Amino acid sequence: MKRIIILALIFLTACTTSIQPYAIQLEKDCTPEDLNLEDHITSLVDTKKGIFFIQELNQQQISQLNKNPCVKKTWNEKEARATYRKLSPEMQKQVLEKLEELNFQKSVINNDIDDIDEVRDILSNYQLYVTPNDPAVQAKATEISTKKEAYQESVNWVWISEQTLNQEPEKWLSPNEFLTKTPNYQTNPTNKIASDCSEQANTLTSLLRATGTSKENVRVVLGLVDFDGNVGGHAWVEVYEDGNWFQLDATSGPYYDDQSRKLVQSPGLDYNYFKFYPFPVIETWIYYNDIYFYDVEKGTGNAPNKWLN
Repeated sequence: MKRIIILALIFLTACTTSIQPYAIQLEKDCTPEDLNLEDHITSLVDTKKGIFFIQELNQQQISQLNKNPCVKKTWNEKEARATYRKLSPEMQKQVLEKLEELNFQKSVINNDIDDIDEVRDILSNYQLYVTPNDPAVQAKATEISTKKEAYQESVNWVWISEQTLNQEPEKWLSPNEFLTKTPNYQTNPTNKIASDCSEQANTLTSLLRATGTSKENVRVVLGLVDFDGNVGGHAWVEVYEDGNWFQLDATSGPYYDDQSRKLVQSPGLDYNYFKFYPFPVIETWIYYNDIYFYDVEKGTGNAPNKWLN
């Protein structure tokens, strides 16, 4: 009997301490400050219907919020996904403004992924650019225990244009080169780990694989995106959680501005951001990691079924 009680207490403690992202809608005259929440708010959008925001909370906190007169509605991640994917134009505009604020368009304007046919020539079915067993990746992985920590590590990397760093377009670097050598490039004015979207996506996927994410549940994606009217090729990461894919984009972090010749600091987007808000993809070209590969246009590759839906 004692054992049953102890197990029940452990279960209840886990339920109340487990942190999850929740979407919260406030009444029109209320603000998050009225809720006395101290934790970090992932994103906040102000509309005529009130303020919407995302925050990581445990079950006890969300139960208390649901009793607060300022809270109009709360959703867990699964419930919120459908709602947030059908945002009003007013809300969509503010989300796009957030991406513009973080200068997501830089990768498109600078042609990070310029020619998909050239990229196909670089890639093979078992990717050379996702290397979870590389010593530099493994060394970094020893400092990390969760997917969220891996992403937070990647947001510290600096985006820099190919032309500035490599003096040529479309030069792909291995994760080892990216992590260990780019800080010492004479062409790197930041002296930090730096490159464009392809290196950041490949290395983040390598790091996620090295820290235990299964080969079925993480991939690099190459595709066409629309960042504030700037349309072009881009590379990002997708992770599969709770029956859904969502995007991680390390290029939301700091970047080097070629015009001002300055390093621009940016906190990047939260790990959970694209669980709720739509990533502005126009079309997808290729999925891959160190084990799987799938060319969407050609319909060829060895990807598992969950990659094809």
